Amino acid sequence: MRQNQVYKSQLESLIDRDDVTRKTEIKRIQAEIEKFVTRQTNLQNLFLDGDITSSDYNE
Repeated sequence: MRQNQVYKSQLESLIDRDDVTRKTEIKRIQAEIEKFVTRQTNLQNLFLDGDITSSDYNE
């Protein structure tokens, strides 16, 4: 019986660590998405303001 409790505790610990890893990865990816959205918006603004050509924008 005691062995089952130890096993259960170890599994719970492993699952908690995996959950933290997933949450960290999700936050990293969300930050990366926000960075690319900001870059896209800045690029669109440069194009609309006439600071870059359409060919530069399309690249």
